[in-house]
Amino acid sequence: MIEDIKDLKKQIGLKRAIHLAGNIGTETDDGYINVYVEADLELTNTGRCILVTGKVKGQTDSVCVRCLSDFKLNIECDINEHFYQTEEITDRSIKPAKDEDYFLYKGTRIDLTEALRQNILAAIPLKTICKPDCKGLCCSCGCNRNIQKCSCGESD
Repeated sequence: MIEDIKDLKKQIGLKRAIHLAGNIGTETDDGYINVYVEADLELTNTGRCILVTGKVKGQTDSVCVRCLSDFKLNIECDINEHFYQTEEITDRSIKPAKDEDYFLYKGTRIDLTEALRQNILAAIPLKTICKPDCKGLCCSCGCNRNIQKCSCGESD
């Protein structure tokens, strides 16, 4: 998800709205996940960096930790990231704040993939649940209590 910013670099304060969509895959502790992402972003030339802000939505396959059913997990997050040009950081004409997280770019093209990936991964809950009222599995017989009533005598 690479964006050309040649026109933005011409003047401080210039802004551009963009819409991106596509798949972002990544390796996690639980294996490989593929997230379909849509992002409505605004790129702003602050004079020091390119500021990327906006909303990111994604969807991926997941497994409910209560009932072990497969389901589509919807993910939403805000993004607020700073992109500094590598050459300006290297020659020290610009210094990011010590506690500031940022991304680097070269030339007039910004690759937004890593920033989107990191923000989406941070928004995925540690324990995914298919629905708020999921009844889970019976701890005695193992039946999915969302699908059938347990016949082993265990109460909800």
